[in-house]
Amino acid sequence: MRLWRSLAVVLVLTTLGCSPPATDAEVSGSAPVTPSSTADTTMPVSPPTTSFELATTTTELPAAVPTTTTLLEPPRLEVVDPIHGETVTTPRYTFRGITDPGCAITVGGKYHAEISADGTWALDLMLVPGRNSTTFVANDVETGLQTKQAIRVYYAEPLELRADGLGAVTFGMDEDTTMAILISLLGEPDYASVCNNLDYCVGAGYGWCRYISEARWESEKISIVIGDCETRDGGWPDAPELMGWRAWQGTMLRMPEGVGPGSTLGELEATYGDRLFVGYDECAGGLYVDIRDTNGGGGFHGYVATPPGFELPDDY
Repeated sequence: MRLWRSLAVVLVLTTLGCSPPATDAEVSGSAPVTPSSTADTTMPVSPPTTSFELATTTTELPAAVPTTTTLLEPPRLEVVDPIHGETVTTPRYTFRGITDPGCAITVGGKYHAEISADGTWALDLMLVPGRNSTTFVANDVETGLQTKQAIRVYYAEPLELRADGLGAVTFGMDEDTTMAILISLLGEPDYASVCNNLDYCVGAGYGWCRYISEARWESEKISIVIGDCETRDGGWPDAPELMGWRAWQGTMLRMPEGVGPGSTLGELEATYGDRLFVGYDECAGGLYVDIRDTNGGGGFHGYVATPPGFELPDDY
Protein backbone atom coordinates (compact mmCIF):
# COMPACT_ATOMS: atom_id res chain seq x y z
CA MET A 1 0.00 0.00 0.00
CA ARG A 2 2.73 2.48 0.80
CA LEU A 3 4.13 2.10 -2.70
CA TRP A 4 0.97 3.64 -4.18
CA ARG A 5 0.26 6.56 -1.86
CA SER A 6 1.24 9.04 -4.55
CA LEU A 7 -1.13 7.50 -7.11
CA ALA A 8 -4.21 9.59 -7.93
CA VAL A 9 -7.80 8.38 -8.15
CA VAL A 10 -9.21 9.55 -11.49
CA LEU A 11 -12.68 8.02 -11.51
CA VAL A 12 -15.27 7.50 -8.84
CA LEU A 13 -18.40 5.49 -9.61
CA THR A 14 -21.34 4.97 -7.34
CA THR A 15 -24.33 2.86 -8.30
CA LEU A 16 -27.32 1.96 -6.15
CA GLY A 17 -29.78 0.08 -6.54
CA CYS A 18 -55.32 26.36 -14.47
CA SER A 19 -84.96 46.99 -20.74
CA PRO A 20 -83.77 48.56 -23.84
CA PRO A 21 -83.92 52.38 -23.77
CA ALA A 22 -87.47 53.72 -24.01
CA THR A 23 -88.47 55.29 -27.37
CA ASP A 24 -90.23 58.60 -27.83
CA ALA A 25 -94.03 58.24 -27.89
CA GLU A 26 -96.57 60.39 -29.88
CA VAL A 27 -99.85 61.36 -28.24
CA SER A 28 -102.85 62.67 -30.37
CA GLY A 29 -106.16 64.12 -29.22
CA SER A 30 -108.91 66.69 -30.03
CA ALA A 31 -109.93 69.65 -27.95
CA PRO A 32 -113.74 69.90 -27.26
CA VAL A 33 -115.46 72.72 -29.11
CA THR A 34 -118.69 74.44 -27.94
CA PRO A 35 -120.83 75.73 -30.83
CA SER A 36 -121.67 79.38 -30.49
CA SER A 37 -124.86 80.85 -32.11
CA THR A 38 -127.07 83.92 -31.86
CA ALA A 39 -130.72 82.85 -31.54
CA ASP A 40 -133.73 85.06 -32.23
CA THR A 41 -136.51 83.93 -30.00
CA THR A 42 -139.15 85.20 -32.37
CA MET A 43 -137.86 83.59 -35.50
CA PRO A 44 -136.66 80.06 -35.83
CA VAL A 45 -133.26 79.83 -37.29
CA SER A 46 -131.15 76.94 -38.44
CA PRO A 47 -128.16 76.12 -36.22
CA PRO A 48 -125.00 77.59 -37.71
CA THR A 49 -122.42 75.27 -39.03
CA THR A 50 -119.01 75.74 -37.47
CA SER A 51 -115.86 74.22 -39.00
CA PHE A 52 -112.79 73.45 -36.96
CA GLU A 53 -109.51 71.53 -37.39
CA LEU A 54 -108.33 68.83 -35.06
CA ALA A 55 -105.23 69.98 -33.21
CA THR A 56 -102.48 67.38 -33.01
CA THR A 57 -99.77 67.73 -30.37
CA THR A 58 -96.59 65.73 -29.90
CA THR A 59 -94.96 65.28 -26.52
CA GLU A 60 -91.31 64.10 -26.33
CA LEU A 61 -90.48 61.93 -23.30
CA PRO A 62 -86.98 62.19 -21.85
CA ALA A 63 -84.71 59.34 -22.93
CA ALA A 64 -83.86 56.74 -20.29
CA VAL A 65 -80.51 57.35 -18.64
CA PRO A 66 -78.13 54.40 -19.47
CA THR A 67 -76.79 52.51 -16.47
CA THR A 68 -73.14 51.34 -16.13
CA THR A 69 -72.26 48.12 -14.27
CA THR A 70 -68.78 48.02 -12.72
CA LEU A 71 -67.33 44.49 -12.59
CA LEU A 72 -65.21 43.76 -9.56
CA GLU A 73 -61.75 42.43 -10.33
CA PRO A 74 -60.02 39.72 -8.31
CA PRO A 75 -56.99 40.82 -6.32
CA ARG A 76 -53.52 40.95 -7.77
CA LEU A 77 -51.20 38.10 -6.87
CA GLU A 78 -47.59 37.59 -7.92
CA VAL A 79 -44.87 35.32 -6.58
CA VAL A 80 -41.60 36.99 -7.49
CA ASP A 81 -39.17 34.82 -5.54
CA PRO A 82 -38.51 32.01 -6.15
CA ILE A 83 -39.26 31.62 -9.84
CA HIS A 84 -41.53 28.74 -10.82
CA GLY A 85 -39.41 25.63 -11.42
CA GLU A 86 -36.33 27.02 -9.67
CA THR A 87 -34.02 24.96 -7.48
CA VAL A 88 -33.12 26.31 -4.03
CA THR A 89 -30.51 24.93 -1.66
CA THR A 90 -31.95 25.88 1.74
CA PRO A 91 -34.73 23.88 3.41
CA ARG A 92 -36.37 26.97 4.96
CA TYR A 93 -37.16 29.46 2.19
CA THR A 94 -38.80 32.91 2.27
CA PHE A 95 -41.32 33.23 -0.54
CA ARG A 96 -41.92 36.83 -1.62
CA GLY A 97 -44.51 38.53 -3.84
CA ILE A 98 -46.95 41.38 -4.47
CA THR A 99 -50.70 41.78 -3.93
CA ASP A 100 -53.18 44.63 -3.62
CA PRO A 101 -52.93 46.54 -0.34
CA GLY A 102 -55.41 45.27 2.22
CA CYS A 103 -55.52 41.71 0.85
CA ALA A 104 -54.54 38.58 2.75
CA ILE A 105 -52.14 35.90 1.47
CA THR A 106 -52.42 32.32 2.73
CA VAL A 107 -51.12 28.85 1.95
CA GLY A 108 -53.21 25.81 2.83
CA GLY A 109 -55.61 27.99 4.78
CA LYS A 110 -53.30 28.10 7.81
CA TYR A 111 -50.05 29.80 6.83
CA HIS A 112 -50.43 33.59 6.62
CA ALA A 113 -47.98 35.92 4.94
CA GLU A 114 -46.79 39.18 6.39
CA ILE A 115 -48.07 41.99 4.15
CA SER A 116 -46.73 45.53 3.99
CA ALA A 117 -48.80 48.65 3.36
CA ASP A 118 -47.69 48.70 -0.28
CA GLY A 119 -48.87 45.12 -0.90
CA THR A 120 -45.51 43.34 -0.82
CA TRP A 121 -45.60 40.13 1.20
CA ALA A 122 -43.32 37.43 2.55
CA LEU A 123 -43.90 33.95 3.92
CA ASP A 124 -41.39 31.40 5.27
CA LEU A 125 -42.05 27.77 4.31
CA MET A 126 -40.17 24.54 5.03
CA LEU A 127 -39.31 22.47 1.97
CA VAL A 128 -38.82 18.73 1.57
CA PRO A 129 -36.01 17.28 -0.57
CA GLY A 130 -36.90 17.20 -4.25
CA ARG A 131 -40.14 18.57 -5.72
CA ASN A 132 -42.27 21.05 -3.71
CA SER A 133 -45.61 22.28 -5.05
CA THR A 134 -47.83 24.79 -3.25
CA THR A 135 -50.67 27.21 -4.00
CA PHE A 136 -50.82 30.79 -2.74
CA VAL A 137 -54.24 32.43 -2.28
CA ALA A 138 -54.86 36.19 -2.27
CA ASN A 139 -58.17 37.14 -0.61
CA ASP A 140 -59.81 40.55 -0.92
CA VAL A 141 -61.48 40.96 2.47
CA GLU A 142 -63.90 43.62 1.15
CA THR A 143 -65.21 41.88 -1.98
CA GLY A 144 -64.53 38.26 -1.01
CA LEU A 145 -62.84 37.64 -4.37
CA GLN A 146 -59.79 35.41 -4.53
CA THR A 147 -56.81 34.82 -6.81
CA LYS A 148 -54.76 31.62 -6.71
CA GLN A 149 -51.30 30.91 -8.02
CA ALA A 150 -49.55 27.53 -7.94
CA ILE A 151 -45.79 27.34 -7.89
CA ARG A 152 -43.30 24.47 -7.99
CA VAL A 153 -39.77 24.62 -6.64
CA TYR A 154 -37.11 22.03 -5.94
CA TYR A 155 -35.11 21.83 -2.76
CA ALA A 156 -31.67 20.34 -3.12
CA GLU A 157 -28.67 20.16 -0.89
CA PRO A 158 -25.39 21.37 -2.39
CA LEU A 159 -23.82 18.87 -4.78
CA GLU A 160 -21.54 16.38 -3.10
CA LEU A 161 -20.15 12.93 -3.88
CA ARG A 162 -22.07 10.64 -1.56
CA ALA A 163 -22.83 6.98 -1.25
CA ASP A 164 -26.60 7.70 -1.54
CA GLY A 165 -26.34 10.03 -4.53
CA LEU A 166 -25.05 13.52 -5.11
CA GLY A 167 -26.59 15.33 -2.17
CA ALA A 168 -28.86 17.44 -4.35
CA VAL A 169 -30.27 14.25 -5.88
CA THR A 170 -30.47 10.80 -4.34
CA PHE A 171 -30.62 7.31 -5.76
CA GLY A 172 -34.19 6.28 -6.54
CA MET A 173 -35.29 9.85 -7.37
CA ASP A 174 -37.47 10.01 -10.52
CA GLU A 175 -35.95 11.13 -13.80
CA ASP A 176 -37.90 14.42 -14.19
CA THR A 177 -37.02 15.65 -10.72
CA THR A 178 -33.39 14.56 -11.03
CA MET A 179 -32.86 16.35 -14.33
CA ALA A 180 -34.77 19.50 -13.24
CA ILE A 181 -32.52 19.87 -10.21
CA LEU A 182 -29.25 19.14 -11.98
CA ILE A 183 -30.04 21.39 -14.96
CA SER A 184 -30.98 24.19 -12.56
CA LEU A 185 -27.64 23.77 -10.76
CA LEU A 186 -25.32 22.85 -13.63
CA GLY A 187 -27.08 23.94 -16.83
CA GLU A 188 -27.94 21.69 -19.76
CA PRO A 189 -25.72 18.60 -20.05
CA ASP A 190 -23.04 18.55 -22.71
CA TYR A 191 -23.93 15.02 -23.70
CA ALA A 192 -27.02 12.82 -23.30
CA SER A 193 -27.96 9.42 -24.63
CA VAL A 194 -30.99 7.17 -24.26
CA CYS A 195 -31.38 3.42 -24.66
CA ASN A 196 -34.87 1.90 -24.62
CA ASN A 197 -34.18 -1.39 -26.35
CA LEU A 198 -34.23 -4.19 -23.81
CA ASP A 199 -31.75 -6.44 -25.60
CA TYR A 200 -29.26 -3.64 -26.19
CA CYS A 201 -29.60 -2.14 -22.73
CA VAL A 202 -28.79 -5.48 -21.15
CA GLY A 203 -25.41 -5.40 -22.84
CA ALA A 204 -24.66 -1.89 -21.64
CA GLY A 205 -23.30 -3.17 -18.35
CA TYR A 206 -26.22 -2.26 -16.08
CA GLY A 207 -27.98 -5.63 -15.91
CA TRP A 208 -31.52 -6.33 -17.10
CA CYS A 209 -32.82 -2.86 -18.07
CA ARG A 210 -35.74 -1.60 -20.15
CA TYR A 211 -34.46 1.99 -20.28
CA ILE A 212 -31.11 3.69 -19.69
CA SER A 213 -30.33 7.42 -19.93
CA GLU A 214 -26.92 8.98 -19.41
CA ALA A 215 -26.09 12.68 -19.07
CA ARG A 216 -22.64 14.22 -18.79
CA TRP A 217 -21.41 17.67 -17.77
CA GLU A 218 -17.89 18.01 -19.12
CA SER A 219 -16.98 21.19 -17.24
CA GLU A 220 -18.00 19.61 -13.94
CA LYS A 221 -16.31 16.29 -14.73
CA ILE A 222 -19.40 14.37 -13.71
CA SER A 223 -22.09 12.19 -15.28
CA ILE A 224 -25.19 10.36 -14.09
CA VAL A 225 -27.09 7.21 -15.06
CA ILE A 226 -30.90 6.97 -14.94
CA GLY A 227 -32.51 3.63 -15.59
CA ASP A 228 -35.53 1.39 -15.43
CA CYS A 229 -33.72 -1.74 -14.36
CA GLU A 230 -34.50 -4.88 -12.46
CA THR A 231 -33.75 -4.56 -8.77
CA ARG A 232 -31.77 -7.01 -6.70
CA ASP A 233 -34.96 -8.59 -5.37
CA GLY A 234 -36.28 -9.16 -8.90
CA GLY A 235 -38.72 -6.24 -8.92
CA TRP A 236 -38.93 -3.21 -11.19
CA PRO A 237 -39.18 0.49 -10.31
CA ASP A 238 -42.41 2.38 -11.04
CA ALA A 239 -40.52 4.71 -13.39
CA PRO A 240 -36.93 5.42 -14.48
CA GLU A 241 -34.86 6.58 -11.52
CA LEU A 242 -31.36 7.77 -10.66
CA MET A 243 -29.07 4.75 -10.43
CA GLY A 244 -25.54 6.10 -10.22
CA TRP A 245 -22.97 8.78 -10.87
CA ARG A 246 -19.41 9.04 -12.13
CA ALA A 247 -16.86 11.71 -11.34
CA TRP A 248 -13.30 12.01 -12.60
CA GLN A 249 -10.20 14.01 -11.91
CA GLY A 250 -10.77 17.73 -12.25
CA THR A 251 -14.18 17.83 -10.63
CA MET A 252 -14.71 20.34 -7.82
CA LEU A 253 -17.08 17.97 -6.05
CA ARG A 254 -15.75 16.19 -2.99
CA MET A 255 -16.85 13.45 -0.66
CA PRO A 256 -18.13 14.42 2.81
CA GLU A 257 -14.65 13.72 4.22
CA GLY A 258 -13.06 16.14 1.74
CA VAL A 259 -11.40 13.68 -0.63
CA GLY A 260 -12.38 12.79 -4.17
CA PRO A 261 -11.05 12.11 -7.66
CA GLY A 262 -7.42 13.20 -7.70
CA SER A 263 -6.74 12.25 -4.11
CA THR A 264 -3.80 9.93 -3.61
CA LEU A 265 -4.04 6.45 -2.22
CA GLY A 266 -2.23 7.70 0.86
CA GLU A 267 -4.89 10.35 1.42
CA LEU A 268 -7.65 7.78 0.95
CA GLU A 269 -5.96 5.37 3.35
CA ALA A 270 -5.53 8.07 5.97
CA THR A 271 -9.19 9.05 5.60
CA TYR A 272 -10.91 5.67 5.41
CA GLY A 273 -8.52 3.26 7.06
CA ASP A 274 -9.84 -0.29 7.02
CA ARG A 275 -12.78 0.79 4.84
CA LEU A 276 -10.40 1.23 1.89
CA PHE A 277 -9.80 -1.79 -0.32
CA VAL A 278 -7.36 -1.77 -3.23
CA GLY A 279 -7.52 -4.38 -5.97
CA TYR A 280 -6.44 -5.06 -9.51
CA ASP A 281 -8.84 -5.31 -12.47
CA GLU A 282 -7.32 -7.31 -15.30
CA CYS A 283 -10.05 -6.26 -17.75
CA ALA A 284 -9.60 -2.56 -16.98
CA GLY A 285 -5.86 -3.03 -16.78
CA GLY A 286 -5.26 -1.15 -13.59
CA LEU A 287 -5.76 -0.73 -9.90
CA TYR A 288 -9.15 0.04 -8.45
CA VAL A 289 -10.31 1.15 -5.02
CA ASP A 290 -13.45 0.41 -3.06
CA ILE A 291 -14.49 2.50 -0.10
CA ARG A 292 -16.76 0.29 1.92
CA ASP A 293 -19.75 1.75 3.72
CA THR A 294 -20.39 1.00 7.37
CA ASN A 295 -22.48 -2.06 6.47
CA GLY A 296 -19.64 -3.63 4.54
CA GLY A 297 -21.00 -2.99 1.05
CA GLY A 298 -19.24 -0.90 -1.55
CA GLY A 299 -20.04 2.76 -1.08
CA PHE A 300 -17.63 4.08 -3.69
CA HIS A 301 -15.71 2.46 -6.47
CA GLY A 302 -13.00 3.93 -8.67
CA TYR A 303 -9.88 3.36 -10.69
CA VAL A 304 -6.42 4.66 -9.99
CA ALA A 305 -4.17 6.43 -12.45
CA THR A 306 -1.09 4.32 -12.89
CA PRO A 307 2.04 5.91 -14.32
CA PRO A 308 3.64 4.47 -17.47
CA GLY A 309 5.62 1.38 -16.75
CA PHE A 310 3.95 0.73 -13.43
CA GLU A 311 4.14 -2.86 -12.32
CA LEU A 312 2.54 -4.62 -9.40
CA PRO A 313 4.89 -5.76 -6.64
CA ASP A 314 5.72 -9.44 -6.68
CA ASP A 315 3.95 -10.02 -3.38
CA TYR A 316 0.69 -8.38 -4.48
